[in-house]
Amino acid sequence: MAFVAAFLVGCGSDGTPKTVANFTVSGSPSTAGELHAAEIMPKLDDLGFKLTQQGKPPASTNFQDVALAQYEKAASPAMGARVEISVLPDVDTATKQFAVLSEALRNPPPDLFGPNAQQKDTPRAGPGDEGKSFVTAKPDGQGNFVWSDSYRFGRTFVIVYLLSNNEPEALKALKAIAEHIQARTK
Repeated sequence: MAFVAAFLVGCGSDGTPKTVANFTVSGSPSTAGELHAAEIMPKLDDLGFKLTQQGKPPASTNFQDVALAQYEKAASPAMGARVEISVLPDVDTATKQFAVLSEALRNPPPDLFGPNAQQKDTPRAGPGDEGKSFVTAKPDGQGNFVWSDSYRFGRTFVIVYLLSNNEPEALKALKAIAEHIQARTK
């Protein structure tokens, strides 16, 4: 799954980190009693995924309530997933963030999926107040496609990337991951 690590970490073909999208939020995004992004991050053991990495994206600041986690599923069909969660100050900010970054996923930078990779719309697998889904138009050299799903749950913005060569199982996994996240946002 070397492709998963390179894609999911956001590195360019030369191995240098690339910032796909960054945003700045001023002020404190959460108030007492509200969950932070790291607390919303789902546990996916019941889906067969093993957590392999977690933390904050390298391009994030201390003013952003953002977390990421990377998972791998070795059992057939093998899959890799990356979940990025941002908790924004209010629903309006989250709605704006969703609109900008969801549309940016349609035309990702060349270093994200490869220089000639194109995304196509696909039906949204999971729940949410808003959601958009894309999949690479052609598989990589190992026959894998990358699904890029974005969701908004209230003031929480989520991007889920999934790497797999099995579309029906990938769609089931995407739906289950989004449901896990939705349950943790309540």
